[in-house]
Amino acid sequence: MEQVSILFLINYVGSGTANTVPSDYSNQQVLDEINAVISSVATADMYGVANDYYPEFSDVLSRNRTSEVILKGMAVALDGGFVRKALSTDNKIFGVAIDDANVGSLVRVIVKGYLRTFEGNRFSTLQETYSTIVKGDQLGISATPGKISKTASIKHFTCFQDGIVSFNI
Repeated sequence: MEQVSILFLINYVGSGTANTVPSDYSNQQVLDEINAVISSVATADMYGVANDYYPEFSDVLSRNRTSEVILKGMAVALDGGFVRKALSTDNKIFGVAIDDANVGSLVRVIVKGYLRTFEGNRFSTLQETYSTIVKGDQLGISATPGKISKTASIKHFTCFQDGIVSFNI
């Protein structure tokens, strides 16, 4: 593996020394300078810190003591102090897993908040069948444990804005 050194020899702040004065260089200009140095081995890109925003959580780590994997976006319930996939007959959910959890491993769970309903978003629900979710729709746990569905009889999620649901609020 080739080692590359990036020397930052320019005053990137420039006149931007106060909160009200912007830097003389944009993020893209700095990124372009980095890529000019490392382009033969890698490419640097902007990272949206908001991608790691967790809407609201407490007691975020729980253990999966079931015999099956819990997938990111699945609704979970508590059973004896441990999480399991929520069932269509559960009157209350504990929250939604934000990572996959192997058997016996810890899983991060958002216990209340807002999540997107679009497949592929970082923080989203895992639906039985993906469909458009619009303001006013209510969802619950489908016949497939952990998965969300509009046709569920017990509702846990409310769509307050197209494509975004709230739960345990």
